[in-house]
Amino acid sequence: MNVLVLHNNNLPSFLLLDDLWGEGISITSRSVTLPPTDVPIFDSFISNLLNDNDVNLENNKFDVIILPFNTTDNELEYTGLRIAAHLRLTASWHCLSTPILFLGPNTDREVYQFSELGCILNTYNVFTSPKNSFEEIKAILKWIKDHKKNVDEDSFEYKDFLRRMKCLSPPANYATHHSLANEWAIMRWNDMMTNPIHLDNKDFTSMLYYKYLRAKHGNVKQLKKWKKDNPDIEKIPNIEDIDRIGPKEEIESKKKLVLIDDEWEKGWSQLLNHIADSSGFSFECCPIKKEWDRVTLIKEIESFIDKIENKDNGADCYLLDLRLHDTDFDEEYLKVNKLRLSGFDVLDYIKEKNEANPVVIFSASNKMWNFKDTVFNYKSPTSLEKEGAFDYVLKETPESVLKPDESYKLYTDFVSSIRTSFKLKEKKKIVDKQSDLKKLCPDVDTLDDFVKLVLLDKGNPNNNSILKACLMNLMTFLEDYIKGKYRLQKTGKNTSAEIIQLQETKQGGKTILNGVNKHVFVQRQEIVGTPYVNIIDSYYTIEPSQPEDHFAEVNCGDIGLILSALYIQYNFNTKVINDIFLPIKNKRNSISHKSNNVSLNYKELYDFYFKIIVPVIEHDH
Repeated sequence: MNVLVLHNNNLPSFLLLDDLWGEGISITSRSVTLPPTDVPIFDSFISNLLNDNDVNLENNKFDVIILPFNTTDNELEYTGLRIAAHLRLTASWHCLSTPILFLGPNTDREVYQFSELGCILNTYNVFTSPKNSFEEIKAILKWIKDHKKNVDEDSFEYKDFLRRMKCLSPPANYATHHSLANEWAIMRWNDMMTNPIHLDNKDFTSMLYYKYLRAKHGNVKQLKKWKKDNPDIEKIPNIEDIDRIGPKEEIESKKKLVLIDDEWEKGWSQLLNHIADSSGFSFECCPIKKEWDRVTLIKEIESFIDKIENKDNGADCYLLDLRLHDTDFDEEYLKVNKLRLSGFDVLDYIKEKNEANPVVIFSASNKMWNFKDTVFNYKSPTSLEKEGAFDYVLKETPESVLKPDESYKLYTDFVSSIRTSFKLKEKKKIVDKQSDLKKLCPDVDTLDDFVKLVLLDKGNPNNNSILKACLMNLMTFLEDYIKGKYRLQKTGKNTSAEIIQLQETKQGGKTILNGVNKHVFVQRQEIVGTPYVNIIDSYYTIEPSQPEDHFAEVNCGDIGLILSALYIQYNFNTKVINDIFLPIKNKRNSISHKSNNVSLNYKELYDFYFKIIVPVIEHDH
């Protein structure tokens, strides 16, 4: 029998001497001497003590663990009970069924009276004895070995133990709930990982309160079992490889996620950096310091954002906490000083740098659900969306611990937000290019509506309404622009094909452009159920020729004018016309005829803007 004895030199001396017990009983003793002046410090001390080389509960199995009721000079602290709770609640120590024997003169009634954790004495495989002779304790150990109950996490006894442990409460030495919530969210996310990481130098992971929550709501082992037992989990995206935002082939290495969170050192930086490494994108974190005053905080964050935006095309997504300073937790202070949450000041600055910068609000606030619709603004109530946030992600908090499937949903909501923002990086290029074009040509002001619509798009594949409006805006601009500059006229026939002449209209007359033989041939296709046709193919030649099979000379209508201008004046090649312009033009026809079967994606509009409209404007200016 392997026996672990934890003491503060307050147990019989023979319990500390292995050679007295003879064969069959092996004693390992360890002194516990740190006063619990601070609960988190004591929890960390106990966890480190029982993980060190002398004890190493992760790798060494003990048949019985002997404890005094207290390990400090204050007999009313009953720290032995807290150690026993650690033994039961630390899954990696494998002490779920290990018998625990308390030695001391205290009666159970006295323990109940002075410690909430006295309830542990009423749980399985926990024994007490005031006896202190060698033979008596040896007999007790034999009796315990014969009467030990084997339990697991699904047994009634263990669930009853957890029910009694509800007396555990968060430590009272935290200035705000904010840190507590972030610590729990970090551990919960890490537990969900396919391969959880070791959080470096994070004492809070040893806190008994968190161990209790993990045991009750799912530790790593339980979550893996839950995944195995729930085939419906496949419905949650990315669940089988939860570490990854997406396959590396889907995410360019240049994609960058930036975290701005005052709790970054708690573990968010390490956790998100791990996700970035395994997913193939880069990660940067703003090194916020707790000692900064509010003004310094905002200034330093703005300086950090400037550095990000000035290199490598900036960030593809900002992950932003709303409460970045202690003053954010004092609503009266904010109102009196006419201040918003500091995160909104940072959000404004990010959008000033580029209106298309995706910002995902990342908050542990239990008011987040209200913030979705209304947030504090000393000027007037507003919403996250109106403030410019792309999306929001809620960090799970201790008081709202969720079921495993709900916790996974929160994580995969985060995954979805980041992946979507990565796919919308082109928005930033559109905003920058539109600003450049307006300096060249005032006419492009009419495309500001297109830019506004682009910024409204959240990348939802089931909502085409915004993309359709973008398409209509782009096509209307191109048509009006070309019709305002050119006209098309046919001048005769050459080898049975009509010769077209593109003319530039100017005040006081007109100028003939490219007055040699020009031919634009098109292939038309009827739109089923309507009297209309689409142009599905085209080509352009300056040589006298017959049209190819199924092709005919372009007419002088609006589409003929635009095609002729694109070919003749702007020198677009057939591939660009047929692959980019015609599909958008035909989809515009379908939308105009109220067809519901029009599918669009962001790349089509991006290509149309940058490969058709931008070259046209830059050619003319």
